[in-house]
Amino acid sequence: LETQTHNVYIFSCGPTSGDMPALTKVYFIRISDNNTLVRDFVPVLDKDKKPAMFDRVSGDLFYNAGTGTFQTGQN
Repeated sequence: LETQTHNVYIFSCGPTSGDMPALTKVYFIRISDNNTLVRDFVPVLDKDKKPAMFDRVSGDLFYNAGTGTFQTGQN
């Protein structure tokens, strides 16, 4: 079985990253590898009230790596 590594652009609606940002509400995102949960993201506000995705597997915060920042439903 061949293993490949690819970037996953969860919030982009085009063939390449940043073509068209997704306008969507996100409640959670779960990513599995061979039935093993490797990411379990939920949207949060960090201690400075900046939107981020918290990974319940690693305990890490993830911020938008593209253009701009994540937006909350209050914008």
